[in-house]
Amino acid sequence: MDSQTRLTWGTITIHTSKHVVWSRTPAPVVAGVLSAALAGLGWLVVSRYLYQKRKLPENWSKVGTLQEVKAYPIKSCGGIQLLTAECTSMGLRDGWLRDRVLMVVTEKDNFVTARQHPEMLLIQPTVNGSVLTLTYPDMEPVSVNLAEILSPHCRGTPSLSGLGPAALHSGAVRLGAADGRSHRGDDGVRDRRALESTGRGL
Repeated sequence: MDSQTRLTWGTITIHTSKHVVWSRTPAPVVAGVLSAALAGLGWLVVSRYLYQKRKLPENWSKVGTLQEVKAYPIKSCGGIQLLTAECTSMGLRDGWLRDRVLMVVTEKDNFVTARQHPEMLLIQPTVNGSVLTLTYPDMEPVSVNLAEILSPHCRGTPSLSGLGPAALHSGAVRLGAADGRSHRGDDGVRDRRALESTGRGL
């Protein structure tokens, strides 16, 4: 077959001095190979970008001085000053202490914050080991063992009575389990961990 043979639609021809060779590779296959190659190239570019984004910079510039670090275990309540802390994907951590792992919610599962009840800001938490203690002006301090109430086997809800107006005028504060299970007390107020994950323990 000589080199003057006409091209056939849908084929690839290679002209030589003696004859013509037709490619038998279908056009859709060629397109698929090209698409896969482009997709692979795109993945490499994105991976490289994400790697560079996560990579710590080589040159640092001072932008300020850190005076103190505080964690707020209960949303809208007082904070605890930290000397050291571990930075985790869920926030600061120091032993059992985690930042904003507890929150107050109503019977209808609505957030309760200091915006509605400014007196919540006067609740001062402290942590000794796994024991969380809450104090409020002119009230007796109350304590609860986080290791117990945050256990996946915890069935009850400890009542932290005695906080008066700090407990949303109900006379008690409730703390829930670590996995976000709801526990409703007789006063209709509950606390639970403000975490999206099902982490067991702080």
